[in-house]
Amino acid sequence: MKISDILQEDTPKEGPDRGNVSAKNQDSAIELYQDLGTFIALSVDRSSSDKIMNFCEDYDIENPVPKEELHCTLIYTTDFMKGFVSEGVLEDPYMINGFELEVWKGSDGNNVLVAKFEDEAVSARHDAIVREWPDLQQSYDQFIPHITISYDSLPEKDLKLQRLTYQFNEYVDWLALNEEYVQPAKEKDDNEK
Repeated sequence: MKISDILQEDTPKEGPDRGNVSAKNQDSAIELYQDLGTFIALSVDRSSSDKIMNFCEDYDIENPVPKEELHCTLIYTTDFMKGFVSEGVLEDPYMINGFELEVWKGSDGNNVLVAKFEDEAVSARHDAIVREWPDLQQSYDQFIPHITISYDSLPEKDLKLQRLTYQFNEYVDWLALNEEYVQPAKEKDDNEK
């Protein structure tokens, strides 16, 4: 369950208190997740996810990220961001194009295939969160907007990235990031429940 789901339980949907998170829900989320860090991301919409999956299938991309898990990470930290409430479903989704495929080394040493992009609005949202939480210890030195395509990819030399980048941009002419969400950065151990 996402932190945002717990925070939104019993939250009034109408009236003067609409959207105000109850203290009970905040306390429940804090108790469950305070040692697990915070992950804030933007979801890739269904149509865009389908385009990425079609690309992965047609170009034999190994171990693609499941389409319901495709996202752009805004923040990944071991800090628990008490009181942070995500934007939720966005009235005006971020519309992204112009991707560059790269292979990065993951924290586990695996090759990670990403679709890197530049977007001032996405970068501004990241910067706004960081300004709001100035003591935040982020897990990465630099924010580079991207969508992870595969967490266990072929090495860069085997992928012919220039050609693949062109093909990816043909498949994914536009991509919509349509929801901001927050959840724990790591899984809660079943023994800790």
